[in-house]
Amino acid sequence: MNREYNNNLIEMRGPHVLSPWGISKMMLTVVLALMPTLIVGTKVFGARCLLVTAICVVLCLILETVLNTLMKRQPKTDDFTCIVTGMIIALNMPSNVPLWVAGIACLIAVIIVKGPVGEGRNIINPACTAVLFVYICLSGYLKMWPAPHIGSPDIPAGAAMVPDWLDVMNGAQGALPTNWELFLGYTPGAFGCVSAIAIILGGVFLMWRRVISFIVPASIIITCAAISFIASVDPISTVCSGGIMMGAWFMANDPVTSPTKRRAMVVYGVGIGIITMMIRLLVPFITEGIYAAIIIMNLLSEKIDMFFIMEKYKSSGPIRVEKIETDEDENEDK
Repeated sequence: MNREYNNNLIEMRGPHVLSPWGISKMMLTVVLALMPTLIVGTKVFGARCLLVTAICVVLCLILETVLNTLMKRQPKTDDFTCIVTGMIIALNMPSNVPLWVAGIACLIAVIIVKGPVGEGRNIINPACTAVLFVYICLSGYLKMWPAPHIGSPDIPAGAAMVPDWLDVMNGAQGALPTNWELFLGYTPGAFGCVSAIAIILGGVFLMWRRVISFIVPASIIITCAAISFIASVDPISTVCSGGIMMGAWFMANDPVTSPTKRRAMVVYGVGIGIITMMIRLLVPFITEGIYAAIIIMNLLSEKIDMFFIMEKYKSSGPIRVEKIETDEDENEDK
């Protein structure tokens, strides 16, 4: 909600970006960038992907409207932020997710994360928090994934539930998909996270429209690949599996919860990559670490930004103040 002070100062919700674009155009661009992943997911897993996405988007819009009405805030459902939140939540779910589980995720994102502070003031990513909550607290409904309708011959035709790449790496019985299948999306998993090429296309579109910087996703992906190489795990399979691509391109780059300075972005992205791989390699009961990593670095984002801002001023040296003599000073000396 905007507030006016002394008729010339206005307090407005973030993100505050020096751009001719408003929030609505920026969020609409993100919606368009998410379309390739939604299309590929629908092709691979069926029309239920569209149903899950529609339910999440509509529910986020309804919850946002009700919340703003109860808290007497200015309604802002026309800026597409709720649509982006709903889409990202849906795309991180399996196509067979119970609708009530997706509904709880939307409730967490809108009411718990965004509700107390208002739109644009949240310190952690709402969709990321909601997905993490569901995968930890309701993991029993998300342990196994529906088999893709097209793809690997190693997956039996008509198989209802199969493990994904991360599950197989953690000891589940199943066939490892090839890198090509992970790249195209013909593999079990969350229907919006399986296709690396679709996510990359959306990310490149966002960079072309100057909505995001390449620094954060590049830092995350390179860090994850480097650590997996050191750990003798295929780097390509690592970055193309699970939620790393979706998290790097569409969740870690949230303008409200990510740094603004370039060096801070590098530290932020490297931190997400390190924490992600630590969870993947060292915490067996949590197969995907990208969501927790993003939330942890969201909490540190402002501190990282301020560190580099203060470092810039420190490096410029002390400020010298010289007295400028005026005509009055000269007259006094005389």
